Amino acid sequence: MPAPKYSDLITVAIPVFERTKYYKEALSSALDQTIQCCVIVVDNASSHNDICDYVTALNNPLVRYIRNEHNLGMEGNWNACMQYAETEWLTILHDDDILYPKYVEIIVQYILHNNAACVAVKCDGGNRPSTIPGDSHSNIEVVDIKWWHYLWENLSPFPGVAFLREVGLSLGGFNAAWHPSADLEFWSRLSEKFRTVRIDANLAF
Repeated sequence: MPAPKYSDLITVAIPVFERTKYYKEALSSALDQTIQCCVIVVDNASSHNDICDYVTALNNPLVRYIRNEHNLGMEGNWNACMQYAETEWLTILHDDDILYPKYVEIIVQYILHNNAACVAVKCDGGNRPSTIPGDSHSNIEVVDIKWWHYLWENLSPFPGVAFLREVGLSLGGFNAAWHPSADLEFWSRLSEKFRTVRIDANLAF
């Protein structure tokens, strides 16, 4: 069986802190992609070494564990993900979310052939799926998202939002003053200045 292809265009960053209930599933979903990519686990100064020990035991060259010297807060840790990533594009995967296997493949295919600074996908919610959905991603519709759309709903929720890292940094990252809606505020601010699109395919949970 041939090895999965690899893209150096995007990083999946997983911010973690203390809890260990789901992060193994999140990490596995980032690694079990049809096109693999760099994965970083950014630990916000947890009080234990369980997460570090697990990543170390994986001994997977695709995964890098990084520990903040002190707790930066939730939004600060998201911004640290931007600082630590070394690729052009970044997606932040919460430790209790998962990406479906074709997420990276479809995102990379889109950003290589289109002009956008941020690409969101549709997400499943509710009960955690017992099996990963199969492929059903032909003829995918892509819609443009404008900042005013966020007045009605969050059209690009975590997880599955990929964005240009330099654009995120240029905007000053996520603003903790907007907690607990800092992600919504960041996406709307980004879409006001840069093209944001949503791929209408369920590629995350």
